Amino acid sequence: MRLQTGKKINRFDIYVNSAGGNSEEAFGIYDYLKEMQRKKKIKIRTIAIGRTESAALTVFMAGKERFSYAHTLFMAHKAEIKDKKAIKDYEKKINYCNNYCEKIYKFKLTEKPLIFNAKEALKMGIIHKIIV
Repeated sequence: MRLQTGKKINRFDIYVNSAGGNSEEAFGIYDYLKEMQRKKKIKIRTIAIGRTESAALTVFMAGKERFSYAHTLFMAHKAEIKDKKAIKDYEKKINYCNNYCEKIYKFKLTEKPLIFNAKEALKMGIIHKIIV
């Protein structure tokens, strides 16, 4: 990857402050960032600031080095469908999303959202360092 000036990029910092969004879109971003690291040899660093929740946590986990500001809150939860009648139709998709997230996060998702702070994220291996 190069800037328009032709200068090669060796490191790319991504600041994440988001309540999340769509799982499939997050998986696409996650996979692309991982590919940039493998194929282009670009070090991706992700920095959590304020809040990093739901699908934003998936994107955040793509960082080779992951940092968080001290007062950031994180949240992970199982994939869900708001329309309970449609759950049967989307069961395979929900299971796929939950399994892929558990693989990325390296912990089991529970029925209740898991909310944790930077110190807890450090202990869990979600982040590598707290920025003070």
